[in-house]
Amino acid sequence: MRALFNWRGLFGRQDAEKLSGEDIRSVLGHLDAATDAVIKIAIESWRFGRIFEKTAVKLKGAEHERCMNQLLSFNKKIENSLEALGLRMVNIEGTPFDPGIAATPLNIADFKADDELVVDRMIEPIIMGKDGLIRVGRVTLRKMER
Repeated sequence: MRALFNWRGLFGRQDAEKLSGEDIRSVLGHLDAATDAVIKIAIESWRFGRIFEKTAVKLKGAEHERCMNQLLSFNKKIENSLEALGLRMVNIEGTPFDPGIAATPLNIADFKADDELVVDRMIEPIIMGKDGLIRVGRVTLRKMER
């Protein structure tokens, strides 16, 4: 699975560090405007869903359950819309960090080179298409617990 995310191998390691999601799309082939718009909406919906989930956790009983069911339904509709275009969002939270993953770590400078790291939080999901990477995700890292 790691090979699927090793987008840095397509470019030089230093050049790949500078690439944003927009750059990846132009290198791998420009998406049509409608697909690009759906991707942007899906990412913003994903972010909104994360905030909604944190808020719903504070609710109790039936209200909490109702909100969580609505969120699951909403997420399923987003997934189905992406799937219809041959796309999917990838969340790698909790996985060991590897410099070859298709995500930009925002806090990598906070750690030493020999620290064992894990993906703590996805800020933006990775977007994959039928032919590979469409958009690089953004993550924060933390030290692996021993």
